[in-house]
Amino acid sequence: VHYNMRARLWPERRLIQGWLQLRMRNSPAASPGAATAPLKELRFHLYLNAFSGPETLFMRQGRGRMRISRFDATQPGWIKVLSVYHGQSALKFRQVDDGTVLAVDLNEPLGPEQELSLMMEFESRLPRVFARTGHAGDFFMVAQWYPKLAALTREGSWKCRPYHPYEEYFGPFASYQVELTLPWNYKVAATATTQEIGRYGEDLARMSFRADGVHDFAFSAWPAAVQTEATLSGVRVLINSVPGRGAAPRLSRATEQGLDRLQRWFFPYPYKQLTLVDVPTRALGAAGMEYPALFTTWSPRWVPGWHHGVDILVLHELTHQYFQGMVAS
Repeated sequence: VHYNMRARLWPERRLIQGWLQLRMRNSPAASPGAATAPLKELRFHLYLNAFSGPETLFMRQGRGRMRISRFDATQPGWIKVLSVYHGQSALKFRQVDDGTVLAVDLNEPLGPEQELSLMMEFESRLPRVFARTGHAGDFFMVAQWYPKLAALTREGSWKCRPYHPYEEYFGPFASYQVELTLPWNYKVAATATTQEIGRYGEDLARMSFRADGVHDFAFSAWPAAVQTEATLSGVRVLINSVPGRGAAPRLSRATEQGLDRLQRWFFPYPYKQLTLVDVPTRALGAAGMEYPALFTTWSPRWVPGWHHGVDILVLHELTHQYFQGMVAS
């Protein structure tokens, strides 16, 4: 699976305009080379639609709560697919279940080991930070924000359940090429290595990112972020921290200790970069979450040095880079 995406973040509207080119081969990763059935449709996750209102499965089961955050009904989130094309042919698509799953009908069945390329245009509205994603003022944690292809089982069916409060973000490993346009003053941390940053117009930046062998793509954007880089246990680590807290040295120490042990116990960290996002307190609903090559934490200034809650959180999310992030279990 290969994603080539262009996206524009409009902070004042909490909106992302997106264009996605998807290339895939009908060959389930769970059993390479095994015979598969022809595919008559594709299935995608539309996770943000779980935040569209109180009637969704996510909201009804979780009662509008997730860990330490609550849903703000005055600032909902959603994702709208505007068009899907295969070449010059428009494909029919429809939302199923509670709107968190998209079905795309193919004009012709996709046979075993055959490849397909399609184009998709979409818009995503980010909710007030809740259940790992959203905005808090000018801070944005942009996660589960694009139509995400579901995982294909070895029997040739899609594993694509509606979004439950404790559902995992299960999906195929893929490569991502992402071009992001946003205000120039925003500092971005992403599931990838930044390839290029350029000026676009008077007040916009255009950034490109590349990530390979990951099952998701997420990024944060915040003008106030303090960015530091270091090489820790042989890994390039980017830290976006909160100004005034002075937490970067502590976060670096915990990350280095964790990387040292994880690499000795299991295998070397395989990606070019690891990114840590320390979220501001007003965005606490986005803290304590793992994405491929990126995780989020929270380090309040009132936590004393002898209290290891901050360090435990860093080590917990860092270990998720291996389990389930790379091992897929």
